[in-house]
Amino acid sequence: MLTVLVLLGAACLALLVRDAWMLRHIPALDADAQPSGSPSVAVIIPARNEERSIALSAGGVLAQTYGPLRLTVIDDHSTDATAAVLARLQAHAEAERMQVLPSAPLPPEWKGKCWACWQGAQATASDWLLFLDADTKPQPRLVSAALAYAQQHQLDLLTLMPFMELGTFWERTIMPAFLSMIQAAFPLHKVNRPGSGVVLANGQFILVRRELYERADGHRAVYDQVLEDVELAQAIVRAGGRMRAVDGSAVLRVRMYTSGAEVREGLMKNAIAGLRNGGLRSTWAGMRQIIVALTPPLLLLAALWAQLRRWPARQRRRLWRVAGAVAGFAAWSWGDFVRRLYRLPRRYGLLFPLGLAAYMAISAMAAWRIWRGVGVQWKGRTYKK
Repeated sequence: MLTVLVLLGAACLALLVRDAWMLRHIPALDADAQPSGSPSVAVIIPARNEERSIALSAGGVLAQTYGPLRLTVIDDHSTDATAAVLARLQAHAEAERMQVLPSAPLPPEWKGKCWACWQGAQATASDWLLFLDADTKPQPRLVSAALAYAQQHQLDLLTLMPFMELGTFWERTIMPAFLSMIQAAFPLHKVNRPGSGVVLANGQFILVRRELYERADGHRAVYDQVLEDVELAQAIVRAGGRMRAVDGSAVLRVRMYTSGAEVREGLMKNAIAGLRNGGLRSTWAGMRQIIVALTPPLLLLAALWAQLRRWPARQRRRLWRVAGAVAGFAAWSWGDFVRRLYRLPRRYGLLFPLGLAAYMAISAMAAWRIWRGVGVQWKGRTYKK
């Protein structure tokens, strides 16, 4: 029994050390870099019921320091004041800098975001396409810095990891644990290594060379995917494109949700995509994070149990040392994780086990709703698979 606990502690410690090393080696965008030449950029924002955030995202695009770009917003049948907000923005924008297009009816089997992005791409002519989510907050040097990085590394697709704004308790508890699952399944050092077979894209920011987008058939190739960003990146790579995923927190911010209810609703949709597109990588990522989250408290409980059961003193001391080392390093590692990536106080790292448990519960609820054929709701649409 003691040997099993010690080995479990060693495995957890190894995973934590690896995570800490990877956190310090995430490639980052240089916010001051400037592109060579003046390639044209079409910025496309699909917007469905985004009255709360569309002014910041669209306004951020219009405030870019990079000149040769045009913003296209596809209003995806919004039922709130999104259209009115966009009309006010358009009234104050230069005509050649912004256009707002109402989405055509959604074709059978197409997912709404894929359809909106595809329409935006077809309505523009540019060297590059930049797909932005409507809840992003672009900083003025975003486009110039991203283009410069793509040119420097001879990329056909660049995706950025923005700074994630987390306000409420459940955002701060669940979102870091959820995003750690993605990082475990798609380690960036593998994503950025050509030929690794690990491909990741973040739909909040995808900059893609039009030539490769068209060669891969763009969003039409992934028309029915909830996880359309990853599937699009895989299509680009299959078409011979080069891609990278880097830290763009210096030039891009996002707040995905503003309450626990929104976190639950949004992550249930993401859980459906995970269940549909899972496989060994996602299964391993889930098991890995469970080991990382549960081993420290499990070892501490085991040490306390051994104390109460009066194990031999030598075994108790050894177990306490292992439990203390693993729990101590886990607390430091989780604290460093939330401080570096989310600028939260280190104490929020102690909530990592709770956040992972909450995400697992959300995933289980999504699986139950799929099994029952009910599906989950997101912005007025039902996703059943």
